[in-house]
Amino acid sequence: MVTDPRTDRIEIWISRPAAGWRFRIARWLRRAATVLDGQRDLRFGISSCPALPTETVDNCVSFGVDAIARALCSEHKQAVEEEQLRRLRPDLFLDEERPGAIR
Repeated sequence: MVTDPRTDRIEIWISRPAAGWRFRIARWLRRAATVLDGQRDLRFGISSCPALPTETVDNCVSFGVDAIARALCSEHKQAVEEEQLRRLRPDLFLDEERPGAIR
């Protein structure tokens, strides 16, 4: 099967560089909002030829957001466990506090 590169393509970008002054102002406002409320903003675009159904794109985006949430929960759990270990068993982390120490 031969594919025509002009028609068979998909392009996905995250935070594409701003082209004009409106995009630069919008980016500045989003950064200011992040400083104020501490929340993150994820912006991406999807362009494909032939066009994908909206339902397919929505399902993929939902799956991606769920994967991000699982990864963040896993990182949080590991950080909490390490913090508890450092508090309850500081002897396990002596080598990190004194580089080059032999146990």
